Parts: sequence; structure tokens; C-alpha cells
Amino acid sequence: MASVERALFVAMPGQQVRDKLLDAVRSKGLDHPLGSAMFDPLNWHQSLSDRHWSPSAERIEQLKRAGSRINGAAFTMRFDRIGGGDHWVFGVKGGRRGLKDLLDAVQRGLGTEGLADNLSHSPHITLSYNAPHPLQQVEIEPVEWLVDELLLVIGGGSEPYRYRVVERWPLQAADQVPGAQLGLL
Repeated sequence: MASVERALFVAMPGQQVRDKLLDAVRSKGLDHPLGSAMFDPLNWHQSLSDRHWSPSAERIEQLKRAGSRINGAAFTMRFDRIGGGDHWVFGVKGGRRGLKDLLDAVQRGLGTEGLADNLSHSPHITLSYNAPHPLQQVEIEPVEWLVDELLLVIGGGSEPYRYRVVERWPLQAADQVPGAQLGLL
């Protein structure tokens, strides 16, 4: 049964990063206990906004206009662990400031269309939304991901569940965004 569609802003790692993360899962023997409870790697993402359920064509256009106004800087996330309760996630070291700055930029963009949601999002990628048991934090070989693109996606409405990219915007190099280097001081 297909799930209800939802639109949201995300960043999604490319194939090379997904492969390295999947290798980390396998090297720790976590792929077997997860089985089909593992979220499909093609859907791995960092959420950057709330979900807009059953979005109309007008809402999609609003989100596209908001996305075109987002002025964000690229940054690096460094995944170095896996853990969690019923949600297992790849945890990070670093990239928190870059994510916070991008989240703020997304909220400003959404605000121009009256859609700001002010939700906070922690830096992570969800490995499983329905893990078979809690997992104490397991260290993995660090995997770096340069987050350099903002995506507007629609998820759901299909089986298997997939994110369909509606629009994408490149993020600027950190030295091209006013004030982006201040977090390095």
C-alpha cells in the first residue's frame, strides 16, 4: 500500500557516500539483524524542513519559490557512529554549525512564503525507522559527506517508498556566503 505523499527539503548523499556508509553497516554486522527494516539507502537523507503532507500543486510552487531564495553554504558532515532505540541513525562529529546555518537559511526561505516551521533537526541520517532492538552506540570508520546541494523532494505515493526530486539548488562554497566563515573562528 502506497503511503501519503509528503514534500520536504533535504540533503541526500551521493552514491559514493552511501556505499561507504553501507560498508560501515556491513563491517559491524548490522545489516543482518536489520534485514528489511533498513531504510533503503537510496532514501538516506538529512531533513532540512518539516513535511508538507499531500502537497497541492500550489504548495509545491510555494516550496520551489522558497527554495530558490535559500542562500546556504556547503559544509561537511563526518559520520563516525551508529546507534539508537527503535530508530538507528548514523551519528556525526562535526558539521553541526554548517547544518544549523543551512537550517536557518531554509527557515528564512520558507518564511518568504509564509511556510516557516521552526522545527529543529539534529545532524544524522536514519538507517532504520523500525529497528529490531535498541543499539548501543557503535563506532564506525569515519565517512565524510560534503553537503553541497539542497533538494526539494516528494516522498511516498509509491511502493517501494522513494523520494522524487522536484528541484535542486547548489549550495555555495563557504567563502562565498557572507558570514559563513565566522563559525570557523
